[in-house]
Amino acid sequence: MSSTHLSRWLVLASTLIILTYPSAGIETGDLFRYGRDAGDDSLHAGTDGSAEDVSTEEIPLDTNVKFFAREYGAIYVSCYDS
Repeated sequence: MSSTHLSRWLVLASTLIILTYPSAGIETGDLFRYGRDAGDDSLHAGTDGSAEDVSTEEIPLDTNVKFFAREYGAIYVSCYDS
């Protein structure tokens, strides 16, 4: 077997070993705390009693953020249920 064939075989074998090695994904809870236990609030129902189109009041940010070339100093959190 030539050295080129041997190198290709080693790369293929290494790749297969890496791809078949058992791994575990992470869950959302591993990234950050959220929910009522973390101090989050729920949005209140809309004027018709549904949660169809509700949002918070304006929430000022400590630091402005750029989003698609525009700069924002406040955000709204909303829920639209279609």
